[in-house]
Amino acid sequence: MNAIVYSLPLTLAVTWMASLWIESVRARPYQPAWLAVLHGINGLLLLLTVVRTVALWIERVRTYRQEARILEQIRAEFGE
Repeated sequence: MNAIVYSLPLTLAVTWMASLWIESVRARPYQPAWLAVLHGINGLLLLLTVVRTVALWIERVRTYRQEARILEQIRAEFGE
């Protein structure tokens, strides 16, 4: 349950940020060079955030599977 309570809103926020970034890049095709640099830096930071969010989800799934295996072993030992 903890994985969904924390990770789902975080994933939705990162998805929203990425969609806003893409729209801001599309909205200004004739932007000054300094603004393009800022968009590039912002894009790199957003990419790092997306990578970290994906890593978080992978770790959550691994932990969930490991806990499920442990519970199965406990049930098998005690015959439940």
